[in-house]
Amino acid sequence: GDEDEDPPSFCSGVDLGKSDAQLAKAFPGFPGKARCMEVEVAEGEMLYLPAGWFHEVTSFSSPAPATASKAKTRGAKGKAGAAATPSSHAAFNFWFHPPDNPDPSYHAGFLRPYLSDYWPSLWRARCEDLGLPVPPEPEPLDPAARRKRA
Repeated sequence: GDEDEDPPSFCSGVDLGKSDAQLAKAFPGFPGKARCMEVEVAEGEMLYLPAGWFHEVTSFSSPAPATASKAKTRGAKGKAGAAATPSSHAAFNFWFHPPDNPDPSYHAGFLRPYLSDYWPSLWRARCEDLGLPVPPEPEPLDPAARRKRA
């Protein structure tokens, strides 16, 4: 296949090339393309995803230069030069603090990935200190639901 082509998706049958109307008909629960984003992260960069955000990652290596590939081949046959290093990459997931709220619902689980208010309150305080817009406080968890999960 084409080197610039994305490989088949492991998690989604949603073709974002289709119109909003086609997507709404095929996937009534899909929030729409306006709620999706595509991000490119370059070598040495990191992307922060808030806990609970659904995401799919496709990662690529830059192809080794043709001269390096030829040098490796010639080196392996003993004809010329040292072997070149093939191109490669590594991608790592890092969970700073994994979510601990197992509730699968949108309001209680997705919007409140943590049972404690520690992380949201810390984030709001940092935003205030930096003069950034402060995110709203999440709706409180139902105390009965919190006791049930504890």
